[in-house]
Amino acid sequence: MKVDFLFRPNCIVRTINDKNIERDKEIKIITDSRLELSGSAFLALNGEKFKAGKFASQALKKKASVVIIDTSEEYLSESDLSQAPNDTCIIFVKDTLVYFQELAKIYSSAWKQMRTENFLIGLTGSNGKTSTKEILNFLMNSLHPGKVHCTKGNLNNHIGVPITLCELSDEHRVGIIEMGTNSPGEIDLLSDIVSPEAGLITNIGPAHLEKLVDLEGVYDEKSGLYRHYSQNSHKLVFVCDMNDEFLRRLGSMSDTYPYREGKDTSLEEGEYFIDQDDIHFRFNGKLYHFKNNYISSYHNKKNLMASLYLVLNLYPDRAEEIIKIAQEAKLPEMNRGSYIQKNGIQIFADAYNANPASMMASLESFVVEFKKNISKESEEHVAFVIGDMNELGEREKYYHTLIAGKLKQNVENLIKYSPKLKISIYFVGRMATVYGEGFKLKSVEAKKYNSTDELIKTEMSSSNIKDWNWVFLKASRSLQLERLLDIFDALER
Repeated sequence: MKVDFLFRPNCIVRTINDKNIERDKEIKIITDSRLELSGSAFLALNGEKFKAGKFASQALKKKASVVIIDTSEEYLSESDLSQAPNDTCIIFVKDTLVYFQELAKIYSSAWKQMRTENFLIGLTGSNGKTSTKEILNFLMNSLHPGKVHCTKGNLNNHIGVPITLCELSDEHRVGIIEMGTNSPGEIDLLSDIVSPEAGLITNIGPAHLEKLVDLEGVYDEKSGLYRHYSQNSHKLVFVCDMNDEFLRRLGSMSDTYPYREGKDTSLEEGEYFIDQDDIHFRFNGKLYHFKNNYISSYHNKKNLMASLYLVLNLYPDRAEEIIKIAQEAKLPEMNRGSYIQKNGIQIFADAYNANPASMMASLESFVVEFKKNISKESEEHVAFVIGDMNELGEREKYYHTLIAGKLKQNVENLIKYSPKLKISIYFVGRMATVYGEGFKLKSVEAKKYNSTDELIKTEMSSSNIKDWNWVFLKASRSLQLERLLDIFDALER
C-alpha cells in the first residue's frame, strides 16, 4: 500500500507533518506496538479493555513513519509532539476502527481497478468456512501460482478483514476473504467493505444464537454476503448448496449457480455424489469422476465440492485442468476439522469451533472414516472427548442434549459394526452434565468434567491413554482442548 492511501478516508480530523512524507512510497500498517515499527504506519486500534493510543508516544520513539490515533483522548503531550521527527506524520481520526475499515474499502477498490482480472471472493457460513477457504486457496493458487491472497488463520472479523484487504499487493490477482459474525449486521458491514465479485455461503446452521436468535436470523445475517454480491456491477459467480433449506432461496436467483448432493451416480446438472473416496459430478452437461486421497472426512469432501463448483464456474473452459488439481487438494494441519497422527493415535481434532451442525457432521464423518479403516473384528480403543458449544443462547440445553443423542446413535453404530471395540466418552465444560443426561447408554460409561484442567489431571496420564487408538476431539475454543495434542505428542508407547 502506498502512503497516499492513508490520507483518503473521510474520518480524518487533522494531520501533523503530512507535507513532509513521501506519498508514493510503500508502507505497511501495523497494529501491535510491540513489533518493529521503523518505516511503518502504526494504527492505534482501541479494544474493549485497552486504549492503543497510549502507545502512540512509544511508536514515535520506535521511528514509525506514520502514527494514526483517535481524538477521544490526548494521547500525545505537547512534549511528544515537539520531539516527533519532522518526517514522521501523525494522523488524528474520529475513530481508528472506522478509519481502518474505510481505508480497506478504498484500497481494495483501487486494487480491483488496477487490472480488469483482479477480483475478490467472499466466503461465510455457519461452519466449514475455514476448511473451505483453505481448499479454495489451494485450487486458486494452483491456477494462479503466487497471485492469490487469502485470509490467514481466523482473521475473519471487523478487524481481520481490513487487515487482509490492506495486504493485497500488485502481484495478486485474486483475494479470498473469509467473513465471520456473531452479531446482526456484521456480515453486511464486512460485505460492504469487500464488495465481492464472487461468493459462497457454506451452510446455515445453529451458531451464535445468543445474538442471532434462530436459524432465520442466521440466514438473514449470512445472506448479507449475497446481497452485496448481487449489487456488484462486475459480479462473476455465487454458488449455492441446494441441499440447505435456507440457501435454496438464494439458489433460485438468476445470478446464482446452484449445486447439490445427489443420491447416487445418476446425476443431473450441478449434482455430485460422494462414494467413499470416489467423487462423481456433472458439470456443463458432462459427467466427471475423480478421487482425492488427501481429504478424508465426508464433510470436508463436501467443502471440496463447494469450492470446486465455484472455481469451475469461474473458469468453465479449464474444467479438465481444475479437476486434476482437485485430486491433489489438501488441508493444512490446523487443529480444526482435520485428522492428525500422534504416536500411532489417529485423532480427529477441531479444538477451535463447535456448533450443532458442525458437531453432527464431524461425528458422522468420524464414524465413516473409522469403519473405512478398521475391521469388524477390531478390539481397538476409541475415545470421544466432547466439550461445550458456545453462543447458543436460550436453546443451548436443547442443542447439547441433541448432540448427546447423536453421539449415542453413532456409538451404537460403531458397536454394531465392531462389538469388540473399547469405547470411552468424556464430556468437558459447564454443559457436561447436560451432555451426560442426553447420552445414557448402558453399555458405555460417560465421564463428566467441569474443565479441561480437571480432565487432564484425572484421565490423561500415560497409563490411562496408552491403549487409545482413535480419538474424536471437538469443542468451542474456550475449552482449549488442543492442549491434549501435546499430551499425545509426549506419549511413550
